Amino acid sequence: MPNWNKHIDGIELIITGKCNFKCNFCFARDWLPKQNMPKEKAMQLIDQIAKINKNIEICISGGEPTMHPDFNEILDYAAKKLHIVQVGTNLSWLSANHLTALKQFQNIPQNVYFNVSIDAQHLKNDPELMKKLVNFSLLHDLHGKKFRIVEVGFQNEKFLDKLDRK
Repeated sequence: MPNWNKHIDGIELIITGKCNFKCNFCFARDWLPKQNMPKEKAMQLIDQIAKINKNIEICISGGEPTMHPDFNEILDYAAKKLHIVQVGTNLSWLSANHLTALKQFQNIPQNVYFNVSIDAQHLKNDPELMKKLVNFSLLHDLHGKKFRIVEVGFQNEKFLDKLDRK
């Protein structure tokens, strides 16, 4: 039987189906159950992943993983057990205040990366989102590739116009 773990670069660990957005492009909104994975189960799966191959990249996601009540514990546990941990997030949790946003990242482990996926429709619903994107940009400038926007869903050029403004 082949040793498949040599061919796996990453695993997505979906810890919750809950989300505070309803992005048009999101696969999760229609088929994920809306409950949280128990913390103990998430940690057990992280242990199993680490046992198979500690160098496999894990992406903790959901829904919006930061909505899980034990998100910080799960993230810290994964960061201690695995080489690279990514968080798939919609950025809703990030403060719109620059100093507060910087403080939110003081204790983030070095091997944790944030991948942001947003739907431009939320610019209408979350007036703070553009401020959060600016803070995210500052964090990217300070910490490099740890912070990257991997997906933006939009349906017209108005969103691109807003992003292009300095």
